[in-house]
Amino acid sequence: MNVEIIPYEEKYKEDVQNVCLDTAGSNAREPLVTRYLLSTFCDYYIEQEGSHCFIAVDRDIDKAIGYIFCAPDYNRYKRIFKAKYLPRVKGCAKEDERESWCSMVAPMFFKHKYPAHMHTDIKPGYQHMGIGTRMMQTLLTHLKEEGVKGMMLIVGAGNTSAQKFYMKNGLHKVFVIKNLGMVMARKIG
Repeated sequence: MNVEIIPYEEKYKEDVQNVCLDTAGSNAREPLVTRYLLSTFCDYYIEQEGSHCFIAVDRDIDKAIGYIFCAPDYNRYKRIFKAKYLPRVKGCAKEDERESWCSMVAPMFFKHKYPAHMHTDIKPGYQHMGIGTRMMQTLLTHLKEEGVKGMMLIVGAGNTSAQKFYMKNGLHKVFVIKNLGMVMARKIG
């Protein structure tokens, strides 16, 4: 397997969206769930922050099999996400609307110390191979070069595998969101 970490390229957009859906559960392809997942966890980043996004490409099949997305300025992220992407989840399940809203609001309380907001996923079959760590290192190097002083993310309460991965990569728990998950963060530089 020949996996390379590269800056996001538009030609991989459909692959990247499929990674988001393939890692989201059995109902991810239901239209309203797809709309919620892509609006909340994928499309904002690739449409607005492409220069801060990296993908893992399996060169043997020329397909994106993972990604790490970042919005380096929370204030910009919130302004655009609230205006353009949050409205896309209207009419989705109430818990999905709430989670989308929470993913935008929860980091607000930590934006001064950790201004970057990130999200990552890897297709099943490619996990636990060091690809996520390589993507994380690529993003951290990029953010350091950009002068970003810290990053954060929200991880689901039951996603203990991801929590362990983030801790292994230097993130720590900052805040627990009851019944939803937690904010994890890391200083950079």
